[in-house]
Amino acid sequence: MRFYCSIRCPNEIPLLGNTMITQLVKRGDADSAYEMFLQMPERNVRSWTAMVSGFVQCGKPKEAVDLFTEMEEVGLKPNEVTVVAVLAACADLGALDVGRRIHKYSDESGFQRNIQISNTLIDMYIKCGCLEAARDVLEGMKERTVVSWSTMIQGLAIHGKADEALELFSEMTQTGIKPNAVTFIGLLNACSHMGLINEGHAFFC
Repeated sequence: MRFYCSIRCPNEIPLLGNTMITQLVKRGDADSAYEMFLQMPERNVRSWTAMVSGFVQCGKPKEAVDLFTEMEEVGLKPNEVTVVAVLAACADLGALDVGRRIHKYSDESGFQRNIQISNTLIDMYIKCGCLEAARDVLEGMKERTVVSWSTMIQGLAIHGKADEALELFSEMTQTGIKPNAVTFIGLLNACSHMGLINEGHAFFC
């Protein structure tokens, strides 16, 4: 039984409706969350964002992108949380055209300083096979985290750009950032492509 069945019209208050959507998503019940969303007589940006994010978290990227498109059509402007969620959906779908459009919107909205958005853009472009665009995002970041570097290193390695992956790792270490597990996986992939298995294992020593 859905936990909101005994409450009459809880979604008259957007905040409560948004909270209940989030709780349903945490339970993995995207369908009930969407039903709640549709019942809401009034939806704000957070309502749409909660549902877009919910679809992504529940492994429904197509539904997330479709809902994001509806959000645009009703004239609501996505916030930074919305952008991160829909970019993640685009990465899963390989929806490059939508991803590029959101990238443009993000820049026009002044979201360039949001590290999470930049990291998600890098991931999206890599998964869509656009390494140059991903590298451009990385190069344009004023502040980079280990996630920024590692995502790019892993992407280069997966796409057979082993030399570039190793060069980027060297650049990363020079900045003083310590590698994480994703970094090392990328390095192993790079070394494997180059036939440098022993060298790859040496990174773990």
